[in-house]
Amino acid sequence: MLAGFSTLAGTLALVAGHACTSFSEAPGDLALMADAGGPPTLMDSSVGPCLPMMTNVLGLFCIDNYEVSVAAYDEFLAFVRASRFTNRDPRCAWNVDYNPEPSQVLPGGSSKAVVGIDFCDALAFCENNAKRLCGARRDVDSGAEEWATACSANGTRKYPYGNEFVKGRCVVEADGGALGSTRSVGTPSDCEGGYPGLYEMVGNVHEWNDLLEKPSEAGPRNDDVKFKGAAFGQSLRSGCDTVFSLPRHATANDIGFRCCADVRH
Repeated sequence: MLAGFSTLAGTLALVAGHACTSFSEAPGDLALMADAGGPPTLMDSSVGPCLPMMTNVLGLFCIDNYEVSVAAYDEFLAFVRASRFTNRDPRCAWNVDYNPEPSQVLPGGSSKAVVGIDFCDALAFCENNAKRLCGARRDVDSGAEEWATACSANGTRKYPYGNEFVKGRCVVEADGGALGSTRSVGTPSDCEGGYPGLYEMVGNVHEWNDLLEKPSEAGPRNDDVKFKGAAFGQSLRSGCDTVFSLPRHATANDIGFRCCADVRH
């Protein structure tokens, strides 16, 4: 473990003060990023049932093929600096800064998964890209979850690739994972599934989910929310059904995220 870094295998660094305003204050559009050279919005009918680089899961929702990269998050930060934002999510009214915690940035440059961001930073990124942070499935009332459904091929697998742990398929500490060993975002790997085109659902970094684990009497800033997926620094052979939780304001050098979205009909 490098100095200045903490993982779930050691001590998690909890850092407050990251942003969570959810939408750009832009006239007429859900997110102005499309007009500023960013990704297409939900109003762009040319992109099909899912936005580019997303997988259609059972015709119910779309999910990003990869974790969000440092490069993509940097584009978001540039957009934030150039725009005015109105926080529309009361759960994140306490947050004022989107920047990742500098002491938790992983080596490897802009192609790596972004980490050191809290729940509300992830929520804002997704919403400003005409997506949402993955949460509960909207087609059922049984408590089924989008991220877990995608990872497990709708509950049929323990790991994205099958029911038995396979050494080397995904970057976890059980495979000798280390700070410099996370895979680059956008590069296909053997860690594919539960549906074709989805990568690193287990391993690489954990991923925030928009799922409440335990409310806090101290207010939403301290609510425990879920994050999932094994990570490079975690010794357990965690699968698609493994759940962790931390307060909304927490950050760590092994927690990132990916986004979900509605299927367009």
